[in-house]
Amino acid sequence: MPVRALLLDLDGTLVDTNAAHAAAFADAFAEAGYDVPYERVRRAIGLGSSFLVPELIGEAAAQKDGAEIEKRTGERFAEIARSESFRLLFGAEALIVVARRRGLQLALCTASETAELDLMFGSVGTDLRPEFDVVTTASDVSEPKPEPDVVHVALDRLGLPPEACLLVGDTRFDGETAARAGVAFIGVTTGAWTAEELKEAGAVAVYADAAALVMALDEALAAADAAVRV
Repeated sequence: MPVRALLLDLDGTLVDTNAAHAAAFADAFAEAGYDVPYERVRRAIGLGSSFLVPELIGEAAAQKDGAEIEKRTGERFAEIARSESFRLLFGAEALIVVARRRGLQLALCTASETAELDLMFGSVGTDLRPEFDVVTTASDVSEPKPEPDVVHVALDRLGLPPEACLLVGDTRFDGETAARAGVAFIGVTTGAWTAEELKEAGAVAVYADAAALVMALDEALAAADAAVRV
């Protein structure tokens, strides 16, 4: 079955918000007394917060302070979003337009909460959500990325099987999510992960950004179609 829908990650794929998320978590860790380097936090962006916190400070510490760290992270991210102007990454809007012209359905699949999307798009000044057939966030599921729940919800709402869909993302965690959901994965190097790392995470192809993916969309769709038929 040919690819009939693109499932698009948000942070680091369509919107340049990874640095803000990392700064918010780093500040929250520091306030709680944990020395977690910013670059280490940045590499963990893409995980749902319920996975990110124990990943970086351990299960015992997360049990003790995780709820407060997540709360403070949300507050700090809101402060950043209201004081800065986030931007759409190069090619983000073009990818949506071209996908639509090809007759592809679109789903937004993100580890962010719905309230964070409100902040992000408010900061950008352009809300992409009306351009999507389906929007699934961490608010819609019990387990965020890298669990496949957000993809499963999107597939159910689209009415499509996994082999008819392609997930585009910028992190290893997007690759893990795609593999667990049975969909093909295309990587973009607009986050903290290299092309080699994304390929190791299961990407059937990797592009510099959404604009490069637009230029090679036929190639990407063919690679995804071949991958799900193996």
